[in-house]
Amino acid sequence: MNPKHAKPDRAESPSLLDHSTKSVPLSEVDRLGVAPVELAIDAQGHRRQALVVRDTLGVPRAYLNRCKHIPVPLDGFQGDALHEDKRHLICFTHGALYRLHDGMCVAGPCVDEALESIPFVIRAGVVLIQDSAPYHRDDEP
Repeated sequence: MNPKHAKPDRAESPSLLDHSTKSVPLSEVDRLGVAPVELAIDAQGHRRQALVVRDTLGVPRAYLNRCKHIPVPLDGFQGDALHEDKRHLICFTHGALYRLHDGMCVAGPCVDEALESIPFVIRAGVVLIQDSAPYHRDDEP
């Protein structure tokens, strides 16, 4: 195929890399243990954030940074929700523990409830999250 007419890789596609696509390099996830990714605010005007981690097998996962017991950020937006055992995310408000591989709460007041998983793709070592429902207030352009 003539390179001049080749279709761009999805990572180069404007629909995937527009203003609503958020990203974090996997190297940052590896360095920090948990990499926060800012998302659009929600309909109530509250800040939203994804937490990108690798599970115990090294598979990247992304979860909404919101406890299932009380809708507060697991880490108070400090980017440090990884438990010292490196196998769970922890809610610092009340100590709930969530497994890395499926977000399921295994200890605390929300046992058997799972964190909201956030879909993503990986391109060239970068986690790309399509923030599909950005919220804009009516008074914003």
